[in-house]
Amino acid sequence: MDTQIMNNKTRYKLTLTVLLFLMTTAITSIINDMDGVATVAVTGVMTTLSTYIWGETKRPSNKQ
Repeated sequence: MDTQIMNNKTRYKLTLTVLLFLMTTAITSIINDMDGVATVAVTGVMTTLSTYIWGETKRPSNKQ
């Protein structure tokens, strides 16, 4: 039995929410001269985008 834990719409909304939070954190950190927090937030943005792209990529299946 093949069940999907997360469908595309849910993954998209969750990704947008996380990106909005991380971008807001990065911009606020830059304004307040908190470079370390800004760096971590930008890293989180890149990780989130990479994970979203990987989750949306169709890979070959072993099921025939």
